[in-house]
Amino acid sequence: MFYMFFGKEMREHHFDYLDYNPSNRRMEPTVKKGVTPIKEQENSSDEKYCIDICSKDLIRCEGGSTVAAALKTMMKHDFRHLPVTENSKLIGIISLKDLLPHVDKPFSNKMIVRDYISKIVICCDEETPVRYLAHVLCNEKVSALLVINKQLSLIGIVSYIDVLKSMI
Repeated sequence: MFYMFFGKEMREHHFDYLDYNPSNRRMEPTVKKGVTPIKEQENSSDEKYCIDICSKDLIRCEGGSTVAAALKTMMKHDFRHLPVTENSKLIGIISLKDLLPHVDKPFSNKMIVRDYISKIVICCDEETPVRYLAHVLCNEKVSALLVINKQLSLIGIVSYIDVLKSMI
């Protein structure tokens, strides 16, 4: 299942190009003479889910941090994306791509992260199949999705690199 985060609000979202029924996440319907019993997928061990590939050791950035501090954190941990929080609440995401234009500016130590974040963020739940993650990453032209649990709490981040690695 996918969600859109709009600054302070998380809403369930369906992408029209996905043939995805979240109520059947690990189950698949079988049609037989008009009856639709649910049976477990025969290849369920082959199916990978977001929780299997996402990064769970989250390092967050405070919205009031400087751009220079966010860049330093990204470089130190070799990350390209950081969830941005204020008072432990998600307010957006920032990427290396958002920050790179400001690297050489002498005043980057005075620029505040919250002014450069993406406030509309696509999120997915931990049981979203990887194949749907790939579709959304490609079609929406984003490089990472935040991962949430059933309580809509942030538990991880999954990038296009994680998806590609899962296919190797």
